[in-house]
Amino acid sequence: MDATRRGLMGGILGLAGLIVARPGLARPPSAVPLFDFTIAGGAFHGLYEALPGLVPGMRVLIVAEPENRFDANAVAVLRPDGLRLGYVPRAANPPVAALLAQGRQLGARLTAWLDRAAWDDTTLAQTSFRPGDPRWSLELQR
Repeated sequence: MDATRRGLMGGILGLAGLIVARPGLARPPSAVPLFDFTIAGGAFHGLYEALPGLVPGMRVLIVAEPENRFDANAVAVLRPDGLRLGYVPRAANPPVAALLAQGRQLGARLTAWLDRAAWDDTTLAQTSFRPGDPRWSLELQR
C-alpha cells in the first residue's frame, strides 16, 4: 500500500473516530463529509442507466459487501430504490468498509458533474470516469 493510500485511509478513520468518540466537543452537523469520489464500475452496473434521473443534492446508500468474490472490502453505491450504481473505488474502500463494520452509518450526496479538469484533482478518490459523471461526497451520518 503506498503512502497516499495509507494517508487517505488513516485520515478517514481518524476523522470518523474524532467525530464520534469526542462527546465533549460541540455537536457536529448531521452529516460530516469524509471525501469525494467517483463511482467505480458504473459501466457494468446501473450508473449510466440512472444518469438522467440523478440531480445535485441526491443521496445514495453506501453498503458493505463483505461477501463480494472480487474484494472483501467492496462497498456498493445504491440508489434509494436499490439499483446498484457501482462501487466506492477500491483504493478508498478499506476504511469505508471498516467504518460500516463498526456500525457507522454512511451515505453519499451528489455534489457536481465532472469535467476533464477533474483528472488532475488529487482530492478525488477515483478509478476512472467519463466527463459528465457525478461527483459524490461520502458522509458520516450522525
